[in-house]
Amino acid sequence: MHEISYVDETFDLNFILEYHLSIQVSLDGFSFCILDTIQKKYVLLRHLPLAVKKSQFLTGKIKDIYETEEALNKNFKSVTISYNDPKATIIPSSFSSENQLKQIISLNQPFERNEETSACQVKSFSQDIIFSYPQELRTFFNSKYSEYHLFHSTYPLLNAALQQKGKAGKTIILNFNKKYFHIVFIEKDIRLFNSFFYKTETDFLYHTLNICKNLEFDAEKDEVLIGGMVADDSDYIRQLKKYLLHVSLLKPDQDFHYSYTFEKTPGHYFAELFNSYKCVL
Repeated sequence: MHEISYVDETFDLNFILEYHLSIQVSLDGFSFCILDTIQKKYVLLRHLPLAVKKSQFLTGKIKDIYETEEALNKNFKSVTISYNDPKATIIPSSFSSENQLKQIISLNQPFERNEETSACQVKSFSQDIIFSYPQELRTFFNSKYSEYHLFHSTYPLLNAALQQKGKAGKTIILNFNKKYFHIVFIEKDIRLFNSFFYKTETDFLYHTLNICKNLEFDAEKDEVLIGGMVADDSDYIRQLKKYLLHVSLLKPDQDFHYSYTFEKTPGHYFAELFNSYKCVL
């Protein structure tokens, strides 16, 4: 995805102590937006594409961004940081122990020596998302912000889906990234949480429809919610609609206003980012 920069005319660094900063980091890009908590309005959105092959090189790229982005170096009212990566899993909160996070995630994900683990609780389901990230990245953010909340990017994605989902008994959440997509299957709780790499529509459809079949998803009654970097008229969505009836795009949090300057970019592209603020309220 290309670079994005939208700034509302009301944005003013002199009022930074009334602003909330939401950041999303991945190997493919660095995005951030700023919420004016008084006006309840998002007044700035930036996306900077990255092409980092290994996580140990990510922090160096982020440091370069901070040298050129003045706003990121200010003292905000509050800060949230979401890390977007396929290396994550979900377990019941009752099984989550800080001393065992590395051991648990290593059961189904490769774990690098330069990484550390964290967990964020999805309170609506009493389940925890366990994920890993570069240790150096956490150290860098510690040097920039005295206080912030770090969680996996699917946490605000789930919050967005719970606000938007209808009365269907089962819901699938799909979130597109450059090389992989997250898929979350919700019924009374989170029944499936996974990521798949893909290159073509065939790859995407195979994984998604196979899950639908195995979990007895009703193609005519149940619903699919889609977010991330995928055009609403893409072949991925068109092909999916041939098999599943209720397919919708995720929306930014409807309790807030958004600068008119954002209108050039579909809201579902940054559904995770725009739904991060409420994760810590």
